[in-house]
Amino acid sequence: MTIVTIRPNLDVVADWLQLWADELRSPTVRRAAVGRSVLTAVHQDPDLTAQQRVVLEELYAAFRDVTRGRRAGN
Repeated sequence: MTIVTIRPNLDVVADWLQLWADELRSPTVRRAAVGRSVLTAVHQDPDLTAQQRVVLEELYAAFRDVTRGRRAGN
């Protein structure tokens, strides 16, 4: 078995450990970590084109901006 074969499993474990560690941090830090996780997933998805990745990143950022504005009372 090579590292290429087991890498997806290692990535899943690493992501889970990172999310678990993030739970121990403040809500602001957790939100940032989740945001990075989403963007990492978009970047690593082999079924998306470069253009689709860009669009998804822009949409995600826009949704987050709207939510932050609502939380801040704007």
